[in-house]
Amino acid sequence: MDVQEIKSRLSLQDLLDYYGINGLRQKGNRLSGSCPIHNGDNPNALHISLDKNLWHCFTRNHGGD
Repeated sequence: MDVQEIKSRLSLQDLLDYYGINGLRQKGNRLSGSCPIHNGDNPNALHISLDKNLWHCFTRNHGGD
């Protein structure tokens, strides 16, 4: 299975659920909160677009799909 096939089968919401990442605020199809990747404490650092299947951490300036 290649990366594109995995991405087509899994959403970011699936990964959040699998890893038990919760406590993010939801507004429409967007989530925001502290970044669990670097254990950040800024409640506005991480933004996730569920409809675009993209994420961005503004503290570390990293993101992806």
